[in-house]
Amino acid sequence: MKTKVRYFIASLFIFSWTQTMGQLSGIATYQVQIERQLHMDDAKLSPEAREQLQQQLKRQLQKEFELKFDQANASWKEIPSLNEGPAGATAGEMRVRIMTGGENALLYKNVQKGVMEENRELMGKLFLIKDDLPHYEWQLTGETKQIGHYTCQRAVYLMETEEKIFSSESKSLETAKKTVEVEAWYTPEIPVSHGPERYWGLPGLIMELNADNRRITCSKILLDPQEKVAVDRPKKGKAVDVAKYNAIEGEKMQEMTNKYRGRSGGNIQIRTGG
Repeated sequence: MKTKVRYFIASLFIFSWTQTMGQLSGIATYQVQIERQLHMDDAKLSPEAREQLQQQLKRQLQKEFELKFDQANASWKEIPSLNEGPAGATAGEMRVRIMTGGENALLYKNVQKGVMEENRELMGKLFLIKDDLPHYEWQLTGETKQIGHYTCQRAVYLMETEEKIFSSESKSLETAKKTVEVEAWYTPEIPVSHGPERYWGLPGLIMELNADNRRITCSKILLDPQEKVAVDRPKKGKAVDVAKYNAIEGEKMQEMTNKYRGRSGGNIQIRTGG
């Protein structure tokens, strides 16, 4: 029978482990693979050119991130070791550029207070997003598997999300809602309630996460290093909440659609969200 894990359970878990084990800390490295399917409305683009664009983007959308954490706090930031800058690809006169949102971004979480702060750059402007952490109604399935040296347990969550679609030919930005299953594999052997991106709230570190077009896997972990782990926290940027930032992002996408409408070189639809 599946069990729902709620915020107060995670908070109680964190408190009890803090009292009995002290301040566990560490640094975990994650490999992130993002799958983006390009939807193109240019009939002149050959199947070979489309496949070339898709393969270029697949390689460039492989990212590496670092999660620094102690019992209550965590920071999530990209390591610029695989690909720097936004993903892009070229085939003939066709050029594609996808902004994944990870460039220069820093996410800070405090799971005891249930708050988050995040730096995100949009069209050259830096924002500081301050909001409550999302509450995930995780369901524990009882399934287990081995990831590295750790025995992990499976949890799932059904998430309502939006997908924004724009094109050089469209007159407006369209938004489609969809339900996505988030799958997490966590290990109670590392008793902190942290995970990649904004995910958290399970009785153990999330070692692997699969959500729609993203696969995130922990490739290396260092626990209780000799030097104190310095959890990073964003300080600069225009302060907004998540709803306000999403509204600004939608406006900028619409401006981009209007700017490139009717230009030569092929018309491309880019899907963002998830």
